[in-house]
Amino acid sequence: RPPRSTLFPYTTLVRSYALSSMVWDQEGNTTTYVNLFADLGVQSIDHENAREFVGAADIWLHEGSLYVAEGVALTITRFTVEDGELVEHEKIGFSDFGITDFGFWRNVFVAPDKAYFLSGTSEYIVWNPKEMSIEGTFDVPALPARDGLTPFPGYSDRAAIVRGNRLYQPVYYTDPDESYFVMDPGSSLLVVDIEKDEVLEVLELPCPGIDFASQDSDENLVFSSWVFAPGGAAVIDQPNTCVVQLAAGSDEPEVLFDVADLTDGRQGGMFRYLGNGKAFLTVLHSEREDSEDPSTVADGPNWKFWLYDIESGTAEPSDAFDFSAGAAYDVSVDGKKQLLVPSGDYSSTKLYEVNADGTSKPQFTSPGWSLRLFELP
Repeated sequence: RPPRSTLFPYTTLVRSYALSSMVWDQEGNTTTYVNLFADLGVQSIDHENAREFVGAADIWLHEGSLYVAEGVALTITRFTVEDGELVEHEKIGFSDFGITDFGFWRNVFVAPDKAYFLSGTSEYIVWNPKEMSIEGTFDVPALPARDGLTPFPGYSDRAAIVRGNRLYQPVYYTDPDESYFVMDPGSSLLVVDIEKDEVLEVLELPCPGIDFASQDSDENLVFSSWVFAPGGAAVIDQPNTCVVQLAAGSDEPEVLFDVADLTDGRQGGMFRYLGNGKAFLTVLHSEREDSEDPSTVADGPNWKFWLYDIESGTAEPSDAFDFSAGAAYDVSVDGKKQLLVPSGDYSSTKLYEVNADGTSKPQFTSPGWSLRLFELP
């Protein structure tokens, strides 16, 4: 390949983006890399000059600062970017709260000086990202198990969403011992007042495994599943996946459709508004894998984006993407919608620029599973 100075001449480099990626070795150990770079275009990004974190770490950009949550240390550190390098500032620890799952997938920034970190289904930890201090906690109402299935909160980075002064946080009911593929037919939705720091009510969503949210320009909220409910429904006779809406100005859930009714009997979720009357569904083509193990089917290159037409209520496979793993993350950089789409074995991730009509433009590829991409100030 060309020498590094040709690809990234240090004399003119302005690092404008931050990307985080998790990589697993042969023993299953996790390392997280944070790359700073200047160009989203077609290229292969390596981790040679990345900042390395032991275990699963996560990044988030908020109010001009880059925050890093380290799962091993249970800390959040505020960084700034100076002369193209990450510069460490204040750090706060969360080890006093009994947290076992630590990343920004459990966190929501609700104001410039306020964020909520969800500890299981017991409480929210209120912290101040401006002052880097923990301000207190407030309780989540007790959610009893359902037929032996325990409540499990959807990941806040993809499933929780703020509308007005309300935060909506899904919780579904599953058996973690069965790798989250066994589901109750319904899910719960916490409605949180982000001014008073309290849970106002718990709504019932009549769909399994709700773990993804999307909002259109009219403030309609749509909730759907992640990769687990489709895998269980497709392979081990679990409840069918569906998509549920909270229309603008309403907290009354209504089922929009069963996914199988639009996809020739297939299961899926991850309903994403694109604009222009279009949305994406991520659909599991379980027929591609001859296995009775939902993990084998759902964790492989068996997912396809389908383009959903909101006016007609129909969907069809999109030719803008190949088959891939299902766990693609949304990002927005340069004022454009982007998708970080992992390869079938999560060994690499490709960035795509996505247009409102569902067409895509492939961009860089990075080793590992990339969840975050931010445009730096």
